[in-house]
Amino acid sequence: MQPNNQTELREPTAGERALLDRLLEVDFPGRSELAALLRSVLVRTIDEDGGLELQSQVEGSAAVVKRVPVEILFPPPIST
Repeated sequence: MQPNNQTELREPTAGERALLDRLLEVDFPGRSELAALLRSVLVRTIDEDGGLELQSQVEGSAAVVKRVPVEILFPPPIST
């Protein structure tokens, strides 16, 4: 994937929104607060692998145990 070299934040694509929703499927400390922040999020592609910068459009924070960068890989969807 080629980086978009985006300078402007934008609404997440359907695929990006699905990924964010998938990350919230499991219960964890701060999940409900994070879900509220992600309902009004803007994104920007930051690298050639499709990494995203996220910026919530609402004020707030989520209680966390540790702050760590997250990288997640999902298998491609199976076409039917």
